[in-house]
Formats: sequence, C-alpha cells, structure tokens
Amino acid sequence: MQKTKVDVAVLGAGTAGLTARRAAAKQGASTALIDPGPYGTTCARVGCMPSKLLIAASHVAHTIRSAETFGLRAQMAVDGKRVLERVREERDRFVAGVLESIEILRKEGVLLQGVGRFSAPNVIEVDGYGQVEAKAVVIATGSRTFVPTPYEVVGDLLMTHEEIFELDTLPESVLVVGTGVMGLELGQALTRLGARTIFLGKFNDMGPLTDPKMKAEAHRVFSRELNLHAEHNLSEIRVAKGAVQVRFTDAYGKEHMESFDRVLMTAGTRPNLEGLDLERAGISLDENGIPRFDPHTLQVEDRGVFLAGDANGWRPMLHEAADEGRISGENAARYPAVMTKPRTA
Repeated sequence: MQKTKVDVAVLGAGTAGLTARRAAAKQGASTALIDPGPYGTTCARVGCMPSKLLIAASHVAHTIRSAETFGLRAQMAVDGKRVLERVREERDRFVAGVLESIEILRKEGVLLQGVGRFSAPNVIEVDGYGQVEAKAVVIATGSRTFVPTPYEVVGDLLMTHEEIFELDTLPESVLVVGTGVMGLELGQALTRLGARTIFLGKFNDMGPLTDPKMKAEAHRVFSRELNLHAEHNLSEIRVAKGAVQVRFTDAYGKEHMESFDRVLMTAGTRPNLEGLDLERAGISLDENGIPRFDPHTLQVEDRGVFLAGDANGWRPMLHEAADEGRISGENAARYPAVMTKPRTA
C-alpha cells in the first residue's frame, strides 16, 4: 500500500475540485486530486453545456413553427436521432479540453483514480492506491439526482439529466417530475422537439422564483405552451406494457390518468457525501446530513476540511462551484490561517 503526504487533498475532480486544486497549487501547496471518474465536469459532460445544445435545437424548431406569424410558410420534421447525435458531438468537444487537463495531472502523479474515504482526520484511503495524509482536505464530490421513493418502480424507464443525452432518439412522450430550472428547461426543449409532456411539481415551484406573484405569473406564461401541474398529489405510478402509467390529482381536485414512454427526473439533487466515512474524520452533520460549514470560508467547523461546490448543497451553479473551489483551495493551502475574504486570483 502506497502512502503519500501532501499539503492539500481534494476529493472530486469536477469544476469545484479542479479549481480548488489549482488554487491551492498557486499558493505553493503540494496537492493530490482523488476521483474515480468519469471525468469532464458535470457542466460539460451532463449539465449546462449539453442541455443548452438541446435547448438550441428546440428553439430553432419553435422558431420555424412560428414562421406563419411573419407571413412565412415552412415545413419541418424533427430527426430525434440526429438531434441527440449532434448534442453528443458538441458535448464531447467541450469535454475533450477538460480531459486533456486531467491527463496532464495523471501523468504528473497528482490525480489518483479511485474512490476516496476518510480513515482518520485528514487521512484518506484511496481504493486501488493506498493512503493520502494531508494538512487540509477539500470535499468537492458533487451531487446526484434525487429520486422520490414512489418513482423507484419506474426502473430503466426513468432518466436523469445525466442519461437523457445518451438516448438513441427522442422519446415520444415524457413525464417531467420537478418544475425547477432543470425540469422547465429540459421539459420545454422536449416539448418543442415534439414530445408530449406533462410536468408534475410540488410546492408551486417555478424555476428559481420565490416571490408568490412572480411564480404565479411565470406559471400563467409557461402554461400557454406547457402542460404544468406545479402542485399535485400522486395517487399511483406503475409500469405496464412497456410504459409508465401515472395517476394524480391536480390543484383543482381533478384526477388524471396518463401513460408515458419515459420519466425525466428533475426533483432536485443531493450532495454526494455518503460513503466518505465523515464520522472517522470527527465531522458531525446537520439535520440535512451536511457538515456544518462557514459559507464565507467554506471551512467545516474549525477543522482542516473545506466543503465546496454541489457537495455543500448551498448554491448549485457552475460559477458558484468555480468560486467556491478557489476560496476553498486557497484557504486549504493557508490552513490554519483561514481568511474570511480570500484574495482573488
């Protein structure tokens, strides 16, 4: 078993993790980046970049269908197979740049490919490698899609934002679970590309909006195009004859029974903290199962541990992950001299 000592160990090679390692290295710290793969960052591989490519295709389709508004006549057919092929082609081009950086780190011995977990405070066991002892640790393990228990019966007919882009072709009908940003974006794109869609939400969520009047207005506007149920009660969901059958009651007490080819799950995410053995590092969790951390320094309690990106569940957005990566990396390199407002690079 190999044993390595570094100043800063980073768990996770996504946007936050890569930025944290780079920021720590700029401070002169020796680093280790621990991740089992796949690599390429969530944004480039399965998140904002491929989703925007799908949205771009749907926008063109929507524009063509609206041509008669301007006195134009156009005919259009959606080739779902080709739409997704182009999304993957462009997505892979984005990912390639990240993979080049990862390969450099691998050759330099900085990247350790394997699952990492705490065996003691500031000691990480890496499957297939050995042990890494660090002065400070940055946890940047990202998040995963949350699947509510009733939907577990859907099995292979359930897809997440990580899986939709790998389909052979676009489905003819989709149940979109969740009316947050991701659900509305991807669901609207599928609708405009010809899929029959219904959106089921909770708590009247409408993207990132919090003001009741703004949410109501957004619901009114989106409902012109989308079949939205931002508040519902699920009665039954099952798979029969190769399709997902769902029965629910809407906000007005009307019962619906529908059948779909696939379910797109966008009901939120959960930080990837399970399996890290945080208790062995002496780290306690709050009521949401997340370590208590300072949102300004990203330090966990008073320990040499920092929590960045989607792993802390605070602001799950690309630019926030990058910013938190920089802050956590700089503070990890400086630990114990943590700064509330680290300098910008």
